[in-house]
Amino acid sequence: MSAGGRTSSDHCQARTDAGGFDYGLAPAGVRPKIQQAANAVREQLRAANPDAAAIGRELRTVKRLLAHGTFVAWLEAEFSIDHAAAVRFIAAAEGGERR
Repeated sequence: MSAGGRTSSDHCQARTDAGGFDYGLAPAGVRPKIQQAANAVREQLRAANPDAAAIGRELRTVKRLLAHGTFVAWLEAEFSIDHAAAVRFIAAAEGGERR
């Protein structure tokens, strides 16, 4: 089971191919880290049992690196997931860290 009590089958709508985000919108120094995070999330979304906490940790890192408003554009371009889904993944990461 993953973020928000959802199962891995709930993630089938998520895009798992390379997205179309304009990495020119990200500061040059963090572009490789954001691209690595996108690849890691993509791998998890393709997995039979995605690790919601691992996805959440990657998303939280990228959210901190991108300018306000750019994170949602990145989510939509790279994975076709919305902000609410990202918040659930991030909550799963933070919940696991509190244990």
